[in-house]
Amino acid sequence: MILNGGCATTANLQKRWQARKNLELAEKLISKGDYAGALKENRQIVRLFPSEPPGDSALLYVGLIWAHPDNPQKNYAKALEAFQLIQRDYPQSELKEEVSVWSDVMEKLIRYEGNIDDLEKTVTELKNRLNTLKEIDIGIEKKRREDFPLK
Repeated sequence: MILNGGCATTANLQKRWQARKNLELAEKLISKGDYAGALKENRQIVRLFPSEPPGDSALLYVGLIWAHPDNPQKNYAKALEAFQLIQRDYPQSELKEEVSVWSDVMEKLIRYEGNIDDLEKTVTELKNRLNTLKEIDIGIEKKRREDFPLK
């Protein structure tokens, strides 16, 4: 029985050591702009620790990578999903306050992006209508000049 307990402890220490190595590598990858590689490393940590730390920290980094302004694959919805997974799968996490703030920020950004898209569509539609009205006005002016030429 003692041997079994020792093996479990050794396996857990090995998993934690691996997770620390993954976190270090992920940080290096982010600094090099390799966001996909950093995501991969953090996801490996989440697989090792699906309901206990440092899985919650890895998911926080996943969310931050998706929201990173320099990430060309930036995706606020995926960032929000990562933060929500922490809230769901790690209810005792010490990160819950920070994650709550990030979740709120992502929800607002997603909503604002939607509003911006709607406004851009409206502006495009209004520009098209304005161009149509200009063409009509030019046509009317042309017709008026034909009907009443200047002497």
